[in-house]
Amino acid sequence: MPASSSTPLADYQAESEQLAESLFELIPESAIDSRSPVESDSRLATDGYDEWPKYWYWNGDVYLLPDGDLSPTEAAETIGKSLIDDGWEHAESGLSSETRTVTEYRRDGWFLDIDAELQAPPMAQAVRLTILSPDTDH
Repeated sequence: MPASSSTPLADYQAESEQLAESLFELIPESAIDSRSPVESDSRLATDGYDEWPKYWYWNGDVYLLPDGDLSPTEAAETIGKSLIDDGWEHAESGLSSETRTVTEYRRDGWFLDIDAELQAPPMAQAVRLTILSPDTDH
């Protein structure tokens, strides 16, 4: 039987990138000012040994127009509703202040948080997604 060219981390990478793309597509292009470079790589579940489980980490930002019709909070709520509709569970609301709200979701060993940052114009408004895959077996 030929060896599979796919690895758990490669599958997690593809799934993370597909999920992030589908969630950011919920934000109308007309509301977007710019996008940050994406940080996407594997991480050790614990430091010390290469053979220990790994997971995939994905992080990216979309900056909304500073005086646009869509706020980061509204964008985060739209993304969160889509996650709930897709079977994700609202885990908890993390950091919350006048300028920032982080909301966490979980499903099947996956972790996702939505970070909505409010800046005073003329600064762009940020919506950040962080996605962590389940750990691999090795």
